[in-house]
Amino acid sequence: MGTSSLKLQQGNVGLQDFVPAPIPPENVLDGEPVARTCNLSQSDDQGLSMNLWDCTAGRFRWNYYGDELAHILEGEVHVTEETGEVTVLQAGDTAHFPAGARTVWEVPEYVKKLAVHRTPPNLPARVVHKLKTVRARAALKSAAAAV
Repeated sequence: MGTSSLKLQQGNVGLQDFVPAPIPPENVLDGEPVARTCNLSQSDDQGLSMNLWDCTAGRFRWNYYGDELAHILEGEVHVTEETGEVTVLQAGDTAHFPAGARTVWEVPEYVKKLAVHRTPPNLPARVVHKLKTVRARAALKSAAAAV
């Protein structure tokens, strides 16, 4: 047997472990949602990751570049699909958002989820990472310009 590739996250995750994960201003439809994330684990090729994510009240568009499995830990969210169908996810609910899905999220008060992300094989993880980085920088720059 080879060496273990187990990556273990030990200890409790606290508020200090969360970092801002701004929603791009052009995606915000209502309110001033504030989102944060905490990376729990990531594969060496960055194709698979697990994180905690939370968000305050607001309504925004959310598009999926890779698959996401989400488990709602606290609060609730109303997710509207492109078909117009609305699904309410509350604490304890689990959902799968396939790569390419385009949704609108409405967070009435607060939501916190555990998410597992998988980058599709035809979209390199580095491309997804770059897209997220560019969007986060643009959102921060836009927020700073608004001040």
